[in-house]
Amino acid sequence: MAPSITVNHDDRRRRRRAELVGRLFGAVERLVEDGESFGNLSVDRLVVEAGTSRSTFYKYFGDRSGLLLALSETVEADFLVAARAWLDLAPGAPKEEYRAAFATIFRTYRTHRSTMRLIVEGSTYDPDMRARFDQMMDGFTQAITAHVRASQALGRTPASHDAALLSTWLVWMLEGGQLEHIGPAAEEDVARHVTAVAEIVWKTLHAAPA
Repeated sequence: MAPSITVNHDDRRRRRRAELVGRLFGAVERLVEDGESFGNLSVDRLVVEAGTSRSTFYKYFGDRSGLLLALSETVEADFLVAARAWLDLAPGAPKEEYRAAFATIFRTYRTHRSTMRLIVEGSTYDPDMRARFDQMMDGFTQAITAHVRASQALGRTPASHDAALLSTWLVWMLEGGQLEHIGPAAEEDVARHVTAVAEIVWKTLHAAPA
């Protein structure tokens, strides 16, 4: 097969897979938000909701675990975009800017709260999903560590802080807090959570050690 034909075929396959991920992502979100359990969702139910076929599903994902791994890629990409609202803040930015950043982050989390809960649950029994989840958390931790070290270099965050360890705790604190509090929160309560988390993170990064 000529190289150009192979490239075109691969490109079509990637585009087709991305399209299917989008459709199935929406299907999973709708069904779970309506009270369906992912564990009880059959492939037949998923493909009908997404408007595709069983053969296409199995061709691109293999099984429901394969689908969840694919959905985690979409979630991670969206979360990393939202996280720029925090990571792009100037070192020493005021609390108001942290509140605006976490409002963006939490809004994105709430958009994907059902899928994120499935990812976390899947990580407790599926080794591949556990490895994928840990990879996601490691990526977030590395990004925040770089942010903290840049702030330390400019004297905005105390040099005595262990940037990597501090970032690890922030990531896992935020992951658990979003799962348990931001996802299920009533819309009118989200702002209070935003204020509380902005206060915690700002003081962690910028308050002088006792």
